[in-house]
Amino acid sequence: MPSLHRPTSPSLNSERCCPWPRWLPLATVLLLATSLVTAPLALSPRALAQDDDPVVSVADRVNEIFEDIADEATGSARIWTYARELEGLGEEAMDSILDRLDLLAGQPRLVAAKAALTLSDEIESDELAERARAAGMRALLETARNQDAEVPVRVAAVDLVTSLGERREVAELRDAFDDERWPLVKVAMARALRLRNNDRGAEDLLKEYLESEEREIRHAAAMALAETHNVEAAKSVLSELKNEPTTDGQPASTWSWTTSTRPRSAPPGSPKALTSSSSSSSASRSSSAR
Repeated sequence: MPSLHRPTSPSLNSERCCPWPRWLPLATVLLLATSLVTAPLALSPRALAQDDDPVVSVADRVNEIFEDIADEATGSARIWTYARELEGLGEEAMDSILDRLDLLAGQPRLVAAKAALTLSDEIESDELAERARAAGMRALLETARNQDAEVPVRVAAVDLVTSLGERREVAELRDAFDDERWPLVKVAMARALRLRNNDRGAEDLLKEYLESEEREIRHAAAMALAETHNVEAAKSVLSELKNEPTTDGQPASTWSWTTSTRPRSAPPGSPKALTSSSSSSSASRSSSAR
């Protein structure tokens, strides 16, 4: 008796008219084909510009970074993340940074100045490198001396001058130091002048500030003395500070127990002001500089 379930072979004509696999629905095939055609059209003008003109895209990103920094609260440590990104854009970003530098203020100008100084060491053109360095240092010194600017920004500018400036550039803080009326800025300047220019008068002022009624000013002076290798003078205040859960607490704990007058510390002039002194404006304004 013949089998009722005779196998059937696929029709050749059927294979020719259906070039896609039999298991793939026609609607899916049409969707995939449409995607392949329209995908290039979905690219944004900005994405296409990045491929066609990388210089324009770098300039756009520089502007975006400055806008993002302007949105950050004073004292935000996030601005140094933006600083690293700006520096990571390399020499291509330098013209955009220098074009904006004198138009910026506050934290954006601080970051732009730091980027100009950092990138000046990586630029092949001697002329552009010198222009970037001069513009960056000028912006930092102007910010440091601007008594109307926010105190944490000014302190950070002084710290950057201390770490990135030459001795003659640090010495330019001396005139501003004599006239400075905000104690926390004056402490930062005294630290810079003692650390980089061996200014004994600046150290004497730091010792005076150890007696300040303002806790934040007293602590800043103690940390500055410790970093300038005079732990003994600041030991009593460092002991007061050592148990606090702040960015200064850990080094203060180390310094308060050491017998050495040359403690191991962070590189001089690191811009710590915007991470540890977010409330410094109120503290400095509540006490007059001596």
